[in-house]
Amino acid sequence: MPYDDRIVDQFLRVRARISDLKEIGEYRRALEKCQKFLSRHRDLPEELHRVLEWQRGVLSRVIDPNYSPPPHSRTEDQAALWVLSKEALRQGRIDEALAKAWHYMQYLSVGMYDLQWTLSEVAEIALSAGYEDLAKAAAHLYVAHLHFMEVAAENPLTPLIPLTTGEQWEPPPVPVRAMMFAPPVEVALRFIYEEDDPDWRTILELALEVGERLYEGVTELAPSLRGAPLSAYTLRMLAALVQHYQKFGEQEALQALLQKHPEAQRFLQEGEE
Repeated sequence: MPYDDRIVDQFLRVRARISDLKEIGEYRRALEKCQKFLSRHRDLPEELHRVLEWQRGVLSRVIDPNYSPPPHSRTEDQAALWVLSKEALRQGRIDEALAKAWHYMQYLSVGMYDLQWTLSEVAEIALSAGYEDLAKAAAHLYVAHLHFMEVAAENPLTPLIPLTTGEQWEPPPVPVRAMMFAPPVEVALRFIYEEDDPDWRTILELALEVGERLYEGVTELAPSLRGAPLSAYTLRMLAALVQHYQKFGEQEALQALLQKHPEAQRFLQEGEE
């Protein structure tokens, strides 16, 4: 149903005036302007009414000297979506798995470890479902958000874990990268042979770091497992990185990889051995 032009014009004018008052810090006057308009136009279309009700709610809190933001929601309130996404994936319902992982991610905030882990999950599921553009976008965001978290972790004004009242900021006891467990490896492997994009290399290098930490932890508990052959999964990553380093002349990175993983020698092309 089309709106009355006169009402729309008045709405736009008052919204612009409220914005002007907010820009100069006149929040109380902006609130009064908003309340007056709402009281005079009780027949305002619902969509326009919601816009001004939202403004009224925000401005009321801004001028409240006792205002404090609500506590962060408990992740367990939404984490069932994560588990249900995994279950759908296990049963082969890939589109459902993607939808539930996406739904869960929308509850998460920038700077959260849970968001970082979920970005990887969304990227991998999207690739499995055939949504390659979405998979690539999520993987790129995974790398960018990881760097963002590493920088934020060093600033007392941007703690990765919200501080409670009276708590003093301290640098994270564990580096952010050490908290990464499952980077979007399949996405990186899918595109690293086609694209000269540093994100694919970053993801695979991070995944090797994760594997090394896991290996050290397992062999510390079970020393007899030391020297076990590399998994096919790890070999796929080594092969991709060797080819990438050779193709783009990354000799320093290649030598470092070969020193740490002599098994990667098998993937060298002729003339590079």
